[in-house]
Amino acid sequence: MKTKELKARTDRRTVTALKKGQTGMQDIYLNIPKADLLFFTKLAEKMGWMVETKRDILKKYIVSRPKNVDMSENEILSEIRAVRYT
Repeated sequence: MKTKELKARTDRRTVTALKKGQTGMQDIYLNIPKADLLFFTKLAEKMGWMVETKRDILKKYIVSRPKNVDMSENEILSEIRAVRYT
């Protein structure tokens, strides 16, 4: 199968490997064919890893974001511009 065809059939997934006894995590990104996703998910579960999609990660970020920010919209825009254009 050509690389182009293979990439067209894959989903980008985030796999966070966390085994019992390890003190840290290593995030990796894999392109997995949709046909193999169920197998990979079960394998990851057996190995004690955590599988998250980009959507899952975004949802966690949105839930954990601060609700009341003590900055005005102009101050936020100034900070963004300072980082973006320097």
